[in-house]
Amino acid sequence: MANLNFDAYRFSISWSRIFPSVTPYANLYHYDLPLALELKYQGLLSRNVV
Repeated sequence: MANLNFDAYRFSISWSRIFPSVTPYANLYHYDLPLALELKYQGLLSRNVV
C-alpha cells in the first residue's frame, strides 16, 4: 500500500465471528439508496424516505 501512495485503508469487522451470540442485522448505508429514490426524494434527508 505504501508503494501505491495509499494513506488510508478501510476494512470492516464481522462482529458475529468475534461474538458468536451476536445476531447480525442487514441495514442500508447512505450510499445504498436506490437511484430512483434519490432522484424522486432528493436523498435520505427527505422526510418522505423512512
